[in-house]
Amino acid sequence: MVLGFHHKFIEIHLESKSEHEAHDCLFFLWHRRYLLAYETMLRSLGDQYRCITLPFWDFSTLSAKYATGSCSTFPECNPLLSDMGALETVGYDLGAGTYTVSGAGCQADTCVKSAHPVTRNFCQSQDAFSTKRCYQYVAACIPRNKWSLTAPPSDTYISNVYNQLFSSKPYDFTKVTKGVQYRYHNGIHGALASTMGTFASPGDPIFYVHHATVDALYAIYYQCVVPPLNVDLKHSTVWPNRANWGASCSKVRNGVTGAYEPTDHLTMNLIGANGKYVDVQDPSSVLKPFFDAVGLQTFADLYDIRALGEMSYSYDFGLSSLGGLAQQCDNYASPTTVRVGLEEATTDEVVSKEDQFMREMYLYCQAQNVPQDQIMERINWMQCVFHNECKQGVFDYSDAFRTSFDVHGSPYCYVTISQLANRTLSINVPGWEQVYARHYSCASTVM
Repeated sequence: MVLGFHHKFIEIHLESKSEHEAHDCLFFLWHRRYLLAYETMLRSLGDQYRCITLPFWDFSTLSAKYATGSCSTFPECNPLLSDMGALETVGYDLGAGTYTVSGAGCQADTCVKSAHPVTRNFCQSQDAFSTKRCYQYVAACIPRNKWSLTAPPSDTYISNVYNQLFSSKPYDFTKVTKGVQYRYHNGIHGALASTMGTFASPGDPIFYVHHATVDALYAIYYQCVVPPLNVDLKHSTVWPNRANWGASCSKVRNGVTGAYEPTDHLTMNLIGANGKYVDVQDPSSVLKPFFDAVGLQTFADLYDIRALGEMSYSYDFGLSSLGGLAQQCDNYASPTTVRVGLEEATTDEVVSKEDQFMREMYLYCQAQNVPQDQIMERINWMQCVFHNECKQGVFDYSDAFRTSFDVHGSPYCYVTISQLANRTLSINVPGWEQVYARHYSCASTVM
């Protein structure tokens, strides 16, 4: 932030052509390159940072703890937000109001400042940086909502994420991209809101942790689903089907709209030294050294995290539920001896409890003759009801988030609850509430 690199990444994410590509059908691959360049930038800041790695967020344990009632807000359920300076306001508290980050306006409960290096040198734009008018002149703060009062959304339950990755066969890239982007990804952005609820969201360092988690989900999908050898660059498991994206899934280059190709260079533009938008690897780009170091320029270059040359990496999920997904893939839903071994090995009580719940409910659904390929979605519906009746409710996206993030549609659980209420959907598993209650308590009489 001090050197001015951080807000240049915000600039990329906001530039219209770059933003279109970032949130189109190649969402995963665009952000993978973006994260690699940001991590490379961090490593350039000194020898003490040369091994720094963007962390992912173990949201599955967070949601499991939330379900037990042992916590009720994001920072209570997982220390990550606190570790990122989310809760501190030191000196001036600018209070609730409208803030601007790189030209994008947002409503925020406060402007957070802390001694943590992640937050203390924030600058809201290139212009403010150049003229020394960063928020630092008052508070050196990042516009955020009061996350200490924010509950985890329903999108973080492991059954929800399982369905985003493995809900139907034949598996394909289009389904998983839509699933993760529109459900887990949008759900976190919408819940955190403020800066994170706009396309200027890379201004908040929590963005990079969130998107590392999104990248991890794509890595799980790729490892589990994509044929292991010599996959065609347009194989359905690695390349989007334009017909399933409506008017989207089209590149815009030099005013001409056309189909993406695996060999296309990704569009990432920022304002260069000449004051005009240029590619990130243009000589006038201050971020050129970092993108040059990444060296991955086409979509096909970015498919597999194990095949990125010097940029290759892997994820260590440990014994979390994400680890179970990575190990068991679509078999994660089925009770197996391997899953029993995972449960016995884990030292986290809430993960073990969740594993026991998933196994018993799965077997119960089987006994009720629910088709096997529908069981995990039925469990997801049950968790939507649990979240709505026993926790802090299920809500639609705010109008502000819809506008600033160009969101269409509503959260999965909000749609599910609405359909259950108007009887266009039925869980149709008699007695499921009693099975649920053996694992998770609820004060509501509906459950």
